[in-house]
Amino acid sequence: MMEILVVQSIGLIMLYVLYRFAFSRLTFFQLNRMVIMLGTGLVLTLPVIGQFFFNDWDVPVFGQAIQLPTINVFDASNLKNVVLGSWSILQVLSVGFWLGVVLNLAKVIWSLFVTLRIIRKAEAKDDFGQLYFQSDESNEAFSFFKWIVLPSGLEESEIKLLLKHEAVHVEQIHSLDRLIYGLISAITWFNPAVWLLRKELVATHEFIADHASSKELGLGNYGDTLLKLSLNTGTTILRSTVNTFSNTSLTKTRFDMMNSKRSNDRGLLNYALLIPLFAGVILFSILNINSALAQESKMPPPATTSGEMVYKKVDQMPEYPGGQDALMKYMIEHIKYPKDAEKAGVEGKVMVRFVVAKDGKLIDVSTNNNVFPSIDAQAVKVVSSMPDWKPGLKDRKP
Repeated sequence: MMEILVVQSIGLIMLYVLYRFAFSRLTFFQLNRMVIMLGTGLVLTLPVIGQFFFNDWDVPVFGQAIQLPTINVFDASNLKNVVLGSWSILQVLSVGFWLGVVLNLAKVIWSLFVTLRIIRKAEAKDDFGQLYFQSDESNEAFSFFKWIVLPSGLEESEIKLLLKHEAVHVEQIHSLDRLIYGLISAITWFNPAVWLLRKELVATHEFIADHASSKELGLGNYGDTLLKLSLNTGTTILRSTVNTFSNTSLTKTRFDMMNSKRSNDRGLLNYALLIPLFAGVILFSILNINSALAQESKMPPPATTSGEMVYKKVDQMPEYPGGQDALMKYMIEHIKYPKDAEKAGVEGKVMVRFVVAKDGKLIDVSTNNNVFPSIDAQAVKVVSSMPDWKPGLKDRKP
């Protein structure tokens, strides 16, 4: 999982840098839209495909297959103080990651709720052959899939321009792009490249709509009305899922792109740079996965006396009878801090490894490190004395 996130994060950063310096000033707006949407999708999925393809073989790998919680004994005279070990950095990061995902998904859901509420309470209108909704709750124009919403109090020329502009968003289903990228941003919220790419996607949508609308209405009239309407700040929450017309931070760039000369066909050669980018993502995925497997293969084999293969990956992991709570209870009841170690003031963490055999018995119990002879022996003794586990299953067989 960590290897995949690393490759995806680096890939997204590379995609943004490449887009910013090679594509963002080109006027091939539809191609740029595809680069952002499909490029992001490929960067996110290629490492997952690589992980599945290179790491799903049924090859026995000697080494640790599951890591159990750490148990700390703080006071030898009071075994009730035996507790689960403190969270590791990875656990803290994992909780922070999922908390960010939940909060960002909540923001997307809330923006959808606000959008649909505005549409539901708006008044249906029909001008210039276009059905739309007029709302007193929104002070900017926006579109969401087939619905176009305009604020009240607009002049006739402004309504005409806005309807033309938003109709382009509707026809090209830009709302779907925004919704998909909103979900992507929620899941990969920790990567600034995702938010920068989303900003570029929003700009590209506006360039597409501006280009189509200004051709029909005239560049001069369109530009004057755009400048006037862009002074509205609008509702920020809507911008995560809908296509909003008013965005003051984009106004200057939109004017520049409308007045810029169309890119010539030689600019299409820039898009060939995507090939080494995706090839690099695939290569980096393979190298990362192989590196992780190589690290695991360096772990000393448990040298099973039974000669059975020890699998790194099984369909169902072995389990202590009664689950983790029962395992903790067993450890609390059986751990006895050695007197000589207590007298000498020795303490430390003993890492015990073992193999769960087909019949559930624990075999080849040993320590990975040495803390103190009696402490090491006590740890091995407690683990060796465990009742039989529920064995792991591979293809429904133990």
